[in-house]
This record gives sequence, C-alpha cells and structure tokens, in this order.
Amino acid sequence: MNSKNELDHSLLSRFYRNREFEALAEFVRRHRNWAIRRAAQFSPTDAEDIVQISILRLIASECGEDPIHNPLGWWNKIIAGAGVDHLRSRERRKSREDAAIELADRNSYDRFGPEEDIAREQLLDVIQTEMDGMGDKVRRPLVLRFLKDRSYTEISRLLGIPIGTVSSRIHRGLNHLKNVLTERGYLYPKSANPTLSPIEEKFSVKQSRQEIVDQNRLFSSKWDGLWMVGGRSLGRVSSRVDMNGNVMLKWREDTPMKGSTCPQEFPERAKDRWWEEKEIVLSDSRSFCWSALRFREGAIGRASRRFGNTVDSKSEFVTEISPLNDVEMKIQSSFKEDYIVEAQGEGPIIINSLLPLVLGEANHDCDNSWPLRFLGEWQEDENDFRSTTWVSLAAKAKYLGKIGQPMNQGHLYEFVNMQDEPGQRVSHWETEETEISGTFWEAEGWIYTKEEKIARAMVASTPQ
Repeated sequence: MNSKNELDHSLLSRFYRNREFEALAEFVRRHRNWAIRRAAQFSPTDAEDIVQISILRLIASECGEDPIHNPLGWWNKIIAGAGVDHLRSRERRKSREDAAIELADRNSYDRFGPEEDIAREQLLDVIQTEMDGMGDKVRRPLVLRFLKDRSYTEISRLLGIPIGTVSSRIHRGLNHLKNVLTERGYLYPKSANPTLSPIEEKFSVKQSRQEIVDQNRLFSSKWDGLWMVGGRSLGRVSSRVDMNGNVMLKWREDTPMKGSTCPQEFPERAKDRWWEEKEIVLSDSRSFCWSALRFREGAIGRASRRFGNTVDSKSEFVTEISPLNDVEMKIQSSFKEDYIVEAQGEGPIIINSLLPLVLGEANHDCDNSWPLRFLGEWQEDENDFRSTTWVSLAAKAKYLGKIGQPMNQGHLYEFVNMQDEPGQRVSHWETEETEISGTFWEAEGWIYTKEEKIARAMVASTPQ
C-alpha cells in the first residue's frame, strides 16, 4: 500500500491494530510541522522536545476507537498532555530554585510587604467561598481538574458523565469565578473581545459591545428578506436582531424533483421535493462568532425515498450544534446519540453552505490569507442518513483578487487545508448597490436578490 496517499485515520488504524510502525511514521512525517506549532503554544523553545515526547506517548497509547475519526484531534490531546507536563515540570524546577534562593537570603521576606500577603489570603478566601457556594455538578469537576490534577477523561469516568458535560461545567465554573474576581477588583476587566483570533484581528480592532451590536444590525438588514436561486432551488433568508443584540438568522431552501407537478417558479409548492433549513445565532457577525446552529432537513412525496427507512414517516430530521468552548462542540441529532466534535485550529467555525455570510463581510484590502475551521457532514453510507457524522477540518482562506465569477468580477478565494494543499475555490460578487449578488463554487452557485419577481423568473428560466 502507498502510505503517502493513505488517509490519516487509516494510517493510525494500521498502527494501533497491527503495530505497523511505517504507518505511524508517515502520519508523523505528514503533520510534524503542525505538531511543532501546537507544542510551541506551551513552550516555543522546547517545542521539538514536547513533540518527541508526544510521539513516544502515541506509540504507548491504547486507542479504543477504530477508526479514529479525528486523528489530529487525537494527537493534539497527547501533545497538550505532554505540554502541560512540561510546564508543570518547569514550574516545579523553578519553585525548587526559588526556595533555594530564599533559604540563602534570610532577608527575603522583606521583598513582600504584609499588604501583598493579606491580598493573597483574601483572594484565596473569595475563590474558596465561591466554589463552596457552587452546586456539586459544577464544583466537583473544578476540584478534580484543578486541585486533583485529573484529566477530562478521568473526570468523565469518575463522575459518570460525558466528557462534553465535563468541559461545559468546568467552563461555566471558571467563567463564574472570573466574573466574581473582576467585580471585586482582583482581575482587570477585559474588552468586549478579550482575545482576538487572527481572523478577528483581520476584521476589526477591539470594539465595545455597542459597536458589535450596531454591526449586527447592519448585517441583519443586509441579509433579511433576500431570495436565493440555485438552479432549480429557491430559498429565502430571514434575519432579525434580538433584545441582546444577537443576529437570529434563518436560511431556507426548497428543491423539487424533476418531473414534479408544479409551476417551475414555485419550487416550494412541489409535491415531490427536498427542503432544508439552517438557523444560526450570531453574537458577532463580523468575526462570525455563533452560539447555536440548528439544521432541519426533510422531504415530501417521492423525494422522501432518499431517507429510506432511517427516519420516521415524516421524513424529517433535526441536528443541533452547540459550542461548549473554543474547541469542542456538542452534536445533538434526532436519529443518533449525542457526541462531541473537536474543531482544532483557529478562526471562525463555518458551515460550507453558509460561506456567503462570511465572504460578504470580508475586507479585501487586508492580509491575503486567514485561518478558519470548516464543519461538515461525512456520510459513511450514502443510502443511510444514520451513518452521517459531523467532522471538522482546519484550513486557511487565501484571497486571490477580483478575478472570480461572474466574468472575472467576483472576489476569488481559495481554501487550503493544514498541509497547504489547494482545495475548493469560491467566488463572491456584489454590485455596488448590493441589489443582486452571488456566491459561486466551481460546479454550482447561488444568486441573491431582494426582488421576489427576479428570483422566480430566474428559477423559471433554469433548464430542466
């Protein structure tokens, strides 16, 4: 087998199943630079050593998941463990050195006044009081993680809860402590955008929440009421801003089967059709930061055969995606058990079909590449919707200039994966008045317009 053309999960499966070291060697060679970048987040000077330790742990690990659906996520966990151990070791070494210096200097206590000691004691008292006041559901994971030094996996096993729940409760507890300490003056308050990812730095400077809400309103008004035409499909976007300043956006499209009896300009009336809805809650439209994503997909009439016997007679299923933190997302589906997806990398998490929402806000005068994370469906059996699993891929968007569709007037982007291998190209185009716009992939595209008559005329003129 030519391992250079073999998928990552296949390489790891061969290694863990048959201990084929050449498969592991190819996997490591392929992603070594990525691993060094991940390790450098813990210690830039010792990144190579951390990676070497992580490779040894890869070899020693036992993986019960076969195949491993997220190979880089698996290695990233091991790198993180090695990096944290390295930091702990360095801190312990520094503590021993500091203790030796302090013993040699009998006057060392003069370096800190009584005010600092009192402040430390007060800070610890506040943290202890707040943790005591938390419910057991939140307090126990915090204690196990930060006082007992247990891993998320160990906490999950000890408390008998899913690892995603562990992450969610720890995240909730830490946020509560940060808010309390900020209110009492132990921490300095941060801006509305506390830590900016590279794409956020690209799109904006630090902003107040009011500035973000104002931008959300502009974004919402731009997309609200747009009609979408994609071949025989017709869709509609509706958008509003809620009382908290978040964008509540709904994306609906209907596609009739060929031969379905209805006027061609009214796909939503076809007796035999597929339909799909996406609902997303955006807290910051400029950096595409979202808190909830919901999918509904279904079919009517003869089109329901595409679902086979995998869903009920209504031929409809629902998927809800909720970020637990910057990396982990909880997937809740109407036809399978809940599970967690890890979106490693940087930048916004984007569904391919919602790319127009991002590209329409991009600044074309800035750096010509920026990171993002694609989130999409992988279907093991194309005839069985129950085999669908959500996966994530870290990538980069490269701006290539105004040379895309239509007629070399669209802004052209190329999306490359972590190995810098070119992937799909997408064009986004708008008129100055934004009365009509479009997003074009290589083999398909969508046209957007505020005018219903124009949209229906375009659908009616599409060859069948």
